[in-house]
Parts: sequence; C-alpha cells; structure tokens
Amino acid sequence: MSFPPVKPFVRQHIAWLPWLVFLLMALLSVVAWRLAADEMRATAQARFDRLAERITGVLRQRFNTAAHLLHGAAALPLASEQVLASEWSVYLRRAAAQLDSGVVGLGCITRVSRRDVDAFERRIRAEGEANFKVQRGGANEWLDVVTSIEPRERNTGVLGLDIGSGNTRRTAAEDAARRNEMSLSRRIRLDYDGRHVPGFLLLLPVYQKGVTLPPPEQRLRVTVGWVYASIRIDELMLGVAETAGNQLDFAVFEGAGTRLANMFYDMDGHLTPGPDREISEQDFAGRTFNSTQPLDIYGRRWTLRFNTRPEFDAATFRQLPLAVLTGGLLLSALGAFLTWSLVNSRRRALQLAEGMTADLRRAQWESQRLALVASRTASGVILTDAEWRVEWINDGFTRMFGFVLDEIKGRPPVSFMIGPETDPKTLEAMVLAAEVGRPYLGEILHYGKDGRQVWVELETQPLTNERGERTGYMSLQLDITERKRQAALLRAAKETAEKANTAKGQFLAMMSHEIRTPMNGVIGMASLLLDSPLTAEQRDTAATIRQSGEALLTIINDILDFSKIESGRLELEQTDFTLHDCLEGTLDLLAASAAQKKIDLLYEIAEGTPEVVRGDATRLRQVLVNLVGNAVKFTAQGEVSVAVKALAWHTTGVDLHFAVRDSGMGIPAEHMERLFKPFSQVDASMTRRFGGTGLGLAICRRLVELMGGRISVESEVGHGSTFSFTLRLQEVVLGLPAAPAGARQSLHGRRVLIVEDNATSLRVLADMARNWGMEPLPAASPACALEELRHLGKIDVAILDLQLPGVTGLALAQSIRALHDYSSLPMVLLSGLGRRENTDGQFNAVITKPVKPSQLFNALVEIFWRTNGSTVALPPVAVRDSTPAFPVEPVHPGRLLLAEDNPVNLKVSLHQLRSLGCRADVAATGAEVIEALQRQPYDVILLDLHMPVMDGLEAARQIRRDYPDHATRPWLIALTANTMPGDRDKCLAAGMDDYLPKPIKVAELAAALARARLRVRG
Repeated sequence: MSFPPVKPFVRQHIAWLPWLVFLLMALLSVVAWRLAADEMRATAQARFDRLAERITGVLRQRFNTAAHLLHGAAALPLASEQVLASEWSVYLRRAAAQLDSGVVGLGCITRVSRRDVDAFERRIRAEGEANFKVQRGGANEWLDVVTSIEPRERNTGVLGLDIGSGNTRRTAAEDAARRNEMSLSRRIRLDYDGRHVPGFLLLLPVYQKGVTLPPPEQRLRVTVGWVYASIRIDELMLGVAETAGNQLDFAVFEGAGTRLANMFYDMDGHLTPGPDREISEQDFAGRTFNSTQPLDIYGRRWTLRFNTRPEFDAATFRQLPLAVLTGGLLLSALGAFLTWSLVNSRRRALQLAEGMTADLRRAQWESQRLALVASRTASGVILTDAEWRVEWINDGFTRMFGFVLDEIKGRPPVSFMIGPETDPKTLEAMVLAAEVGRPYLGEILHYGKDGRQVWVELETQPLTNERGERTGYMSLQLDITERKRQAALLRAAKETAEKANTAKGQFLAMMSHEIRTPMNGVIGMASLLLDSPLTAEQRDTAATIRQSGEALLTIINDILDFSKIESGRLELEQTDFTLHDCLEGTLDLLAASAAQKKIDLLYEIAEGTPEVVRGDATRLRQVLVNLVGNAVKFTAQGEVSVAVKALAWHTTGVDLHFAVRDSGMGIPAEHMERLFKPFSQVDASMTRRFGGTGLGLAICRRLVELMGGRISVESEVGHGSTFSFTLRLQEVVLGLPAAPAGARQSLHGRRVLIVEDNATSLRVLADMARNWGMEPLPAASPACALEELRHLGKIDVAILDLQLPGVTGLALAQSIRALHDYSSLPMVLLSGLGRRENTDGQFNAVITKPVKPSQLFNALVEIFWRTNGSTVALPPVAVRDSTPAFPVEPVHPGRLLLAEDNPVNLKVSLHQLRSLGCRADVAATGAEVIEALQRQPYDVILLDLHMPVMDGLEAARQIRRDYPDHATRPWLIALTANTMPGDRDKCLAAGMDDYLPKPIKVAELAAALARARLRVRG
C-alpha cells in the first residue's frame, strides 16, 4: 500500500510550524525570567535592609546597656552626703557583674583643683585606697581624677589617671557636663589587662547635690565628677555579625563620612589600611548589595557601611530566574519537538518501514555469515535440545573428535565423549549450572572417536525462546591439549628449580658449618696463644695467624652473605632494639682499629630520635660495621663519625637517616658508579694496598634495599666521604626507666670544663653535658683551657682528652692542679682503647673512647653523688688496669657443662671459659649430656649442635621435657657454626635459651654467661 504524496506548498508551510512554536514559547520564557529576576532582587534587597537594621539595633542596644549602668551609678552621690572610695568600689564591683558586649569597666571620676591634690590623695588613701596616687601631668587648673574603677584586676594602671590630660577624653567629659547628657568620646587607647587597646569612654556628669543647674557654659563649676564606662571596640563588635547570620560584612567610621582614616572597625579586614581616602564602590566590587547608614550614639555620629558576604548569596535562591528561563527554553524545545514529531510522523513511518526491510536483509546476511563461521571455525560447536540430545555439530567438532552428525544425532554428549580419567566433579558442576540456568565455563578431559584424550576449554550456554522457556543448550569447545602439555613441562621445570635451590641452601649451610668449625679452632688457639708468655717474635707470629684467620673469616662471611642474598634465602628479623646499643656495639667492634690509627671514633643521635625501634638489628649493625670499617680503613688521620636523626613520622613508622662520615682520602667522581658493584673496587691497586673482596658495599646496598631503603655516597677527593641511607623502622614506646631523680639533680647546674682538640667530639660532649642540665665550658686546646681557668670563677669538674696537641691530658691535669683553688678539682680522662696509662691518682674516672653517654653519665654521677644529704665530690682514686688476664671473680660462679665433640674446639672453649674464671665439665654427645644431668645438676650447659649419637637440638628438647620447671631447668646455650637464616630460631624453638655462632669470641661468651647468670634470654 502506498501513501499519496503531500503537496509541496503544504509541506513547506508545515515545516515552519515547529520553529514558530519554539519562538513563541521562548519569548514567554524570557518574559517570565525577567519578572522572576526583578522579584528576586527586590526580595534580596529587603532582606539586606532588615539584616543591616538588625546590626544597627544590636549596636545601639549594647550602648543602652552601658547607659543603664551609668544612670544607676550617677544616682549614688544623690543618695549620700559623701560617697567614700570604698563605697564606690563596692557599688561598681556589683554593677560590673552586669558588664558584657564590649563594656570592660565602670568607674567614677572626681573633679579636683590642682592645689587640693595632696589633701585629696590623703583622703582617698584614708578611705581604703592605700596606694592611690594622682597623675599630675599637664598645667590644667582642674584635674579629672579616676577615683574608682571595676573590675580592678583587669583595668590596671587606670586608678589615679587624670582624664583631663588628654584632649579627646577632656573634650568628651566637658561636653557631657555642659549638655547634662551622656556623651561618647572619640576613639582613644584604653589601659586594659596591662596593655593598650582601642576603645571609647561613655561619660555621664554628676553635679553638686541640691544645686540648680546654671546655663550650659557655667555648668562645669558645679560639676563634681562623672561616672563612665570603658568600651573596647573589639569586644563591642564581638558577635554582632552572628546576629545577621554572618551574611553581612560591615565597617564602622567616625563622623558622617567613610574616609579610611576615620575607620575603626572592619569585620572581614578587606579594606586594606593605607593613605587616607574616601571609600568608594570599587572597594565593594563583586558584592551584591552595599549601603551606608548613620548611627547617632550619645552625641557622636558613626557611619556604618554594609555589604553582602557569600553567605548572603548562598541563602538567596539566585538560580530561580535562571531555572525559570532554562525550564521555559526546555519546554519550548519540547513543544517544538512534539510539533515536529506530529508533522513528520508519516515520513518517519515510511522511513521506519524501509529501515525494517533493510534490517531484515542485513539479518539474513549476518545469519548466513554466522553459519559459515560456525562451520569453518577451529572450535567445536554442539547444539542440543532441552534434554541434552545432539541436534547439530559444526565441522570443527568433527575435526577435533572424529564424530559426524549422523553418528551422534539424538544422543547426549556424555554417552560418547566421557572416559575413565574425566573428572566427575566437573560433570556435576555442568549439570548444576544447567539446572539453575547459568552458563558454565571450565576445563574438561574428553575422548575422541579413536580413544585419544583431548583437553578442551568448555563453555556451555542455555538457550531460551522469547517466552523464557528452555529450548536447548549450545556448547563451545576449544582444544587446549598442547597448552596443558606445556603447563606440565613448566610445572616439572619449577619443581626441578626448587629442588636445586633447596640443594643450594643445604650446600651453603654445610659450607658455613664446615668452614667455621676449623676457623674456630684456628682463631681460638691463636687467641689463647697470645694470652700466654711469648717472645716478641712468637707473639708477632701468633698475632699474624689470628689476623689472617679473622681476615679469611670476613671473606668467607661476605661470600656466604652475598650467596644468600643472591639466592633469595636471606630473611629479615623484626625485633625491638635500642639505637644506642646498636651504634655502640658497632663502634666497640672497630674501636681497636681506630685507636691503633689514632682516629677519633664517635657517634651522635639527634634530639627527638626514637630510643627503641623495631627492625632487623643484626643486619643494620652489619651495614654500619661495614661502612664504619671502610671509613677507618681509608682514613689516615682525623675522625670517623656516625650520625642518626629522624626525618619524618608516618603511620607505618619513622624514617631514620644514618650517615657515616670520614676525613679520609675521598673517592674520585669517575669511580662512583663502581662502588656498589660486586667484586669491584674504586681502583685495582686498592686491593693490593688495603685488601678486601669488593663485596662489602655490594652487600650493604642489597641489605639496605631489602630493608626498604636506598644507600648513597657523597665524596670529594682529599676531603673524605659520607655514606648515608634512610630506613623506615617502627617506633616502639616501652617506657624505659629514667635515671634516678637524685642522679640527675646531682649534675644540674654543674660547670664542666671539656678539653678536646677534635671539634666534632667537643661539640658532642658539650651537647651531652647540656642535656644533663650541666653548663659546658668547651676548650679546643690546653692553652685555651688554662686561660679560661685563670679567669673563670668556680669549676665543678673537668673532662680531659688524653691525646692533646703539644701535651697529654696527664700533663694538663698536673698543670690544672697547680693552679690556685683547683688542687682537688674532680677530673675524668678520655683514653683510647687498649691504652693503659699510669694516672698517678690524678683522675676520678677513666672513660675509653669512643665515649658512651651512659658511661660518662654514670662516672659524673658517681663523682657528685649525695653523701649525708649534701652533694660532695668524691676524691680522686688511682685507676687500675681494667683488663686483667684472668678475672678476679668468675663471670658465672655456677656449675657449667660443655658438650663438644671436636677436640680442637673443645680445647679452645675450655681455655676461653678458664680465661673468664669459669670451669666446666665436658661431654662429647647429647646422650652424655643427659647422663651427666642425671648424676648431678648443672646451672649452664653449652651445647654444640652437631654431635654423634644425639645432636644438640634433640638434647635440648629432651632436657625441656625432663625439666618442665623453668626455675630448676639448666640454662641452655647453643654453640654452632650454622649461621644461615632461621638457624637461631630453630635453636630457640628446640628449647635453647641463647645462641652463640662460631668462631666464638671471648667477649660474646662472657656476655652470654652474664645473661645466663641474670637468666635473661639472649
């Protein structure tokens, strides 16, 4: 059926109809917008005027409150023949309780002839104002004196003030007297809370009682005084803006104009002070409304300038006109669109029919192409009915499995594609998904017509008709047999790599044990040999053996650590530790080397740095030992310092910055990139001159990166180097016990002379003393120290470095004691490690460098400790050698048992125990340890881990089972050459109480026995 064509003339006129509708409706929208905008502005203007009037009313009301109080005060002289100062004070104090809204004081002023001032002062003092004094400035015949003011404590310096000495205050007072009205002064400065603040005086005259008022020009002679109120501008304006909802900004000017010089209050401060000028409309650009209103207050005219704030605009629905316009235009467009739709409905219907015909043709073409794709694709496609019976398959399915449609049509796929290795759980999941009408996607093993296995990625989709009824299923199958085979090969390769990595770890553990065991014997025997009487040549030979063994052990440790890092087997521990202990332990290890080269070794922890943190203290100490060791190695003279400071706090911890500085030879810029590479040094000649594997800095870099930081270096040839890194560690608040109050009090205020030629060390020592409440007097040379002592008054103690330019600390001490009043001055000597000086009783204490704050603090406290309630200095004592060959008292006095199967290590350990004053029974196996415990009790058992019959770990477990009570169980210390990650944890988990790695050092053994004596877990 065809439609008759529309005549061209009619079609042309109808085409203009939508535009006409749009123009008419748009015109109506513009008119409505204009009316709404005018009404909105008129409403906003009225609201602005109301808010401005509200602010004006609040200001007027606040002045009225003060006026009421003054009228009541003015009635007091009328009710009494003579009002005493004390009576004024009582009344004003009670009236002052009503003060608010800017009124900060109520007072009375008495008019006094200058010739009667002295008598007036005596009268007021007699009435109770003992300290009353009249201000006598100026040359006026009459003085207007403030005789009472309340509240007194806040209006300081006002009592006795002559207000007539200032023109502004005098003019206001005389104006009030002549007019017999309350009068407001111009802006003045008030004395309030001990400072000057801007404000006003509101004055009311008080005339002689019973006198008929003369004409205005003669009223001053019958005026006896005034009552007045002090008004602060800032407090007067406090809260005024809130009465208008903070929607208006206002400024207040004196007089009838709005000149900048007369402004005394600007609410938001946008009128910038500057040269005097008239405030104009440009100062309120961008403000919706602004206006000026006069305010007459008690003979004074103010001008208020109001303007709107953003809060005013926010409270006004300014978008209403725009909303009306927008809505009208939208309705206009909608009306035009509906008109256009009606006019063009027939044309659109014809176009729709043509489009549907074209879509049908395209759908037929797409259907043909999809059928072609389904038949030619490599994936297998199955279409089944609702009972899972096959209806159609594509060619890809035939190629994949070998079945043709005639063989399997009407059969369910499970009847010919399932085999013995097909997972039944996958089939159950497919059935469950089909029952609930969900698609299924997964992998399944199918079998072909010839019995071969085919792994497929299966996707099953339920098919429904337009009524939602299930009509069948479509299954897409992608062959993934080759992918499965590759995955199996990769899995096998991964297992092989993991086995190889495990074998590598076992090899590293075995090498660590097997190398450290003989090294323990070599280094231990050499150390024991050095403790015996030897000739000079023999001692040199034994020392060379020990140094070579320690150097070899260092190389082995570097190689093993580098291997553990490279293999990913290095694990970080998370324990609580103190920064002081970590740094002091580092410097203790290197103090001997620094002392031998006469290098100052010191550290500094910045104020505010956390004392206790959580992290891997062992690895941090390893990095610091390596960096400080390198600094000592490459520094011929000067100093090596370690500085720590906190950079920033985060929710995950605190960033700590570590810096190791030296005054050594420095590093050339062109060699910087080689510093942190493995097996690399700055110069090949360095290896021959200083030795080393070139692994130290590489290990430092890897360890710092494992701990989440980054290491860097700054250096200049001839001026030393600075290695620095930053780590984020968790701050731990443990509430560490502070020093006793008496100890710190004994040092407070003490003057200490510090003589040290190293500038950095001198600054650090001075900071220590200052933190303890002492007064440090630093001196960089003996000459400076003696010069200061000759001019200073009293010195409480002196700290002297042993090595000073020109003379030693011992000679300086003798020179100081030769001075008058310093013969018994307490002194502390700072000596290098390993030096044994004969001090001849000159010093009260000797501290080994590097100086530890706790040691120096304890030494000073011991000098000044309180005796019989008074703080006195203890007399100097002779300092004995602190390192005897054998201690007078054993480190542990209990019974010890040593379990070690290696004869050499057994001999070394027994000699080390004997050097510590201890004796021990021996056992060669874990079984012998158990038998020895059955014969007699032991306090401490040192257990080697690798022993025949029963190893140390199994022996520890059995001892734990046999002795469950911690108090009666012997203290178990593991001795092992195993230093791989987790070895310490294995020992502790087996029941060990402490852990000592081989080669065992005497100092570490002594520390372990000390912990055992105190039963503190290591």
